Amino acid sequence: MVTFIKNIIQLILAPTSGWEDISVSNPDPKAVASTGMYPLFAASALSVFAQGYFHPELSGALLVVKAAATFASFFVGYVIAEAMLKTFSEAWVEGSLDYRKCSTVVIFALSLLALATIVCNLLPLTLGLPYLLPLGVAMVIWKATMYLCVKKDKEFNFMLFMVMAVVMPPCLIRALFDWVIGA
Repeated sequence: MVTFIKNIIQLILAPTSGWEDISVSNPDPKAVASTGMYPLFAASALSVFAQGYFHPELSGALLVVKAAATFASFFVGYVIAEAMLKTFSEAWVEGSLDYRKCSTVVIFALSLLALATIVCNLLPLTLGLPYLLPLGVAMVIWKATMYLCVKKDKEFNFMLFMVMAVVMPPCLIRALFDWVIGA
């Protein structure tokens, strides 16, 4: 857990050196997911309840549904991102695709997105942060191209694909949940 937090902070402050450190440590994706990503998903879901303090008109039942929707959006987004990355990214990488590295990139990118959700939920006014913070995650994903050994001429296409595969699904699923429940 301490290594996960250190890596997350380093990815925020200096994405290139963060990916270099992750490459050196070569973490087990399953261990990182179970000790870091899933608890962060749960923390992002629990942070929804802070909105009840800032917006007293929100009912407890609505907050519970929004919290469940937040966790579900990240979990389903993780499954979609893993499947898309492992299925379609072979053409962009030099040599063969390293599935451990793919999983690690998805885990850390979604963890950063969950951290951004926590920050947005703990602020009384959003001021466009929910729309700007995923751009920071896109920057971290862009710096992961060296970690994944993406071909130099394919970096931009790969980054766009990664944003569509990793960042967009949780955001769209959460927007769909918000539309359905009317929040």
